Amino acid sequence: MSPQHLKTYRQSGASLVAVLWLIGFLGLAILGAAKFVTLDTSWATKVKKRAEAKNLAETGLALGTHPRVKSGDPLLRSFDPETETGYEVRITSEEGLIPLNQVLLSGRKDCLKRLFEIWGQDPDEAASLVDALRDWIDADGLASLNGAESPAYDAAGRPGLPFNRPFASLGEVDLVIGMERLAALKPDWKDYFTLWSMGQIDLNEASAEIVYAAIGAGDLTRAEEFVLLRDGADGASGTLDDQKFPSVQSVVAFFGAQADPGNTLLTARSATRRVYSRGVYRGEAVGISETRRSNLLLWRREQ
Repeated sequence: MSPQHLKTYRQSGASLVAVLWLIGFLGLAILGAAKFVTLDTSWATKVKKRAEAKNLAETGLALGTHPRVKSGDPLLRSFDPETETGYEVRITSEEGLIPLNQVLLSGRKDCLKRLFEIWGQDPDEAASLVDALRDWIDADGLASLNGAESPAYDAAGRPGLPFNRPFASLGEVDLVIGMERLAALKPDWKDYFTLWSMGQIDLNEASAEIVYAAIGAGDLTRAEEFVLLRDGADGASGTLDDQKFPSVQSVVAFFGAQADPGNTLLTARSATRRVYSRGVYRGEAVGISETRRSNLLLWRREQ
């Protein structure tokens, strides 16, 4: 092969490699663009489904917050299983939860200690945590017997704490020394507390754990029996077959005890409504919770 032919051959080979490289590059670009379009379409579809689910949740919420709509009303559930679309509303009472600030300010530390022990915390550790919670909300800088004030937080690398005022949110409770150990035992502990009730615990709405912790009589098994009786044959709270107890005394008598006239923490009725509405659109779900007293919105959370 002559030098001229060899040079032409090499140039042709180099051109072929360049063309093949360009084809490969364009193929990858097309593949990437197709993947991007697929992801973009998937994202847009998810956004649309979530928006529809939120609309359904808002629909259920509007029904649940209406003063004439009660628990167990058929209007509170509408769901099509074939399309996985609809809403479901649960109406409960804020007084069914433990009013954390009021319990601490009233000196009812025994209520919290019993609850923490039910969740598996050591009695001494539970007592220390309750004292630390109390120290957080009191106005002075004096530590309780087993509590924690500024020096303890400084030593733990948390300067500027505690706030020495009532909790403004349940998120602040996570900052209290010792709460991380309780949260490890009970990750959903926030579901048992409120800052928005009238400051009492409604025994007709509370869970067995809260009823036992609040009354301090009998045992957890007896509290579970009380809840089974109170919630009726279907075992669900807030339905038409509930057997509400007329007074605190009637509940306490179930536990074989006498009501303490000086104990203002307990009640048998509620004043603050919590509504949870879950909207679902083709499998995508959005939940909205609202706490209201009369027409006043106190708290709202979207999930």
